Amino acid sequence: MTGFNLNGTSLLKTKAVNGNTNGDTNGRNNYIAEECPNYSYELIKEIADYFLERTSIRPVIGIICGSGLNSLADHITDTQAFEYKDIPNFPVSTVEGHVGRMIFGYLEGMPVVAMQGRFHYYEGYPLAKCSMPVRVLKLVGIKYLFATNAAGGLNPKYKVGDIMIVRDHINIMGFAGNSPLQGPNDPRFGPRFPPMTNAYDRH
Repeated sequence: MTGFNLNGTSLLKTKAVNGNTNGDTNGRNNYIAEECPNYSYELIKEIADYFLERTSIRPVIGIICGSGLNSLADHITDTQAFEYKDIPNFPVSTVEGHVGRMIFGYLEGMPVVAMQGRFHYYEGYPLAKCSMPVRVLKLVGIKYLFATNAAGGLNPKYKVGDIMIVRDHINIMGFAGNSPLQGPNDPRFGPRFPPMTNAYDRH
């Protein structure tokens, strides 16, 4: 049971809340994940335009604040913040500690945008929704993306708080047939199968 019929229509009942069609029973707040198979270029551009029409800041760098790393955004100055719940067609984070806010501003004089809170497959969001904010950031204008997260490690020499740099990308979820690229491909977002070799800047 996937939650979709053969036409890709969600079988779940949802209700509209602040422009988002999220349901109402996750026990922590009034939002649960909305199932959506994919997002069109036009819809994602509408979300990007929502920001561009409301701020004069044109970010070059995007920052995704992972679990426990919301304080990264505290260093941003001259900020303009947008609550996820107020952004049309934007998901709402259900994870404790994820603030749920998009912050535009400046970091050491560089225009940036930071996501305080992101979206996870285990919350019930489809991968298309988990990855959708990155596409929004691209259409907002970013050239560089810093993605952070809290992670466990097997090396006993690692200590809590150590900073690790990603060197390679192995899509474990892809082994089970899950991919954020499922659905029709729009070349304006890039190729159908982008190569993941050298995906991360070694510098």
